[in-house]
Amino acid sequence: MAKQKATLRTIAEASGFAVTTVSRALKDAPELSQATKARIRTIALAQGYAPDRAALRLRTGQTYILAFILSQEDEINRIARNMIIGLSQGLRGTPYQLIVVPQFPDEDPLQAVRYVVETGAADGLIISHTMPQDERVRYLLERDIPFVTHGRTELQTPHAYYDYDNFRFALEATRLLLRRGRQRIILVPPITRFTYAGLQIDGYRRAMIEAGLEPNVATALSIESSPMELKRFASSMAREAAPPDAYVCGSEEACIALIGGIEASGMRLGCQVDLVGKQTSDLVDVLSAVFDTASEDFSHTGRILAELLLRRLAGESAGDLQRLETPIWTLRTPASER
Repeated sequence: MAKQKATLRTIAEASGFAVTTVSRALKDAPELSQATKARIRTIALAQGYAPDRAALRLRTGQTYILAFILSQEDEINRIARNMIIGLSQGLRGTPYQLIVVPQFPDEDPLQAVRYVVETGAADGLIISHTMPQDERVRYLLERDIPFVTHGRTELQTPHAYYDYDNFRFALEATRLLLRRGRQRIILVPPITRFTYAGLQIDGYRRAMIEAGLEPNVATALSIESSPMELKRFASSMAREAAPPDAYVCGSEEACIALIGGIEASGMRLGCQVDLVGKQTSDLVDVLSAVFDTASEDFSHTGRILAELLLRRLAGESAGDLQRLETPIWTLRTPASER
């Protein structure tokens, strides 16, 4: 015998609540108690209930779908995975589902966003890898589409965003190395077209100029260069007549590649050369090489992005939905060497 399809009515019969109450509970209605919503969701899950998206859209004009525009520029596997986990956690218990729409480096950046908007595939969007004059953001602002960005822009119209304070990261990282007596400090930057790259470079330059030193940004490569390129770079720089005595690098993977080049040159991290970077996993904690890091949690990022987008969909002003995360430091270098 075929299993009966789960509907609002079958859930109502099993739970003892009215169909309208069941419907409101599955939409996370704030006027209902958490206990009521939890009971109804448990029964809905047990029955295998899934809303009819087509009917829902016809009835409400909403899809209850949110689209994450997934840039494939960098560190795609782990960082993207953690952001998707965080977004999913942030949407848990709400009527919204997450879809992932890829944005390829060789395509028009607007293509993925246009697809979502023009097909009505989602009620809101999450965008990463913002640029100062981001055409995707401008496009969504002009059409009044709810969205949130991971990263800021320089556009005049306010929009919802969550960002890591990369200016402060580079400023504090460079000052930390300066206090340690380092002077020939190189910044390995992000890809320069992104907003956060300019912020890192500005923070690094400010600290160097304040100290009366010449900034040295490694313009021939970026944190997205291959591990072998980064290793060769650090190894070749060690053979210079006046080799760098420190690096600032905003990527965990790039830091590890630089360490490979430093060690291959015969130099010791923490002796002839220092490194300050970012930590985005527990990988740094198991390395024998010791360096100071600022943490950036991409699961947390995903949860906050989900929260901000839900609030935007609920009608809150975009200007009130802007969050900047302050770097939190883990100093592993012995205090006598700082």
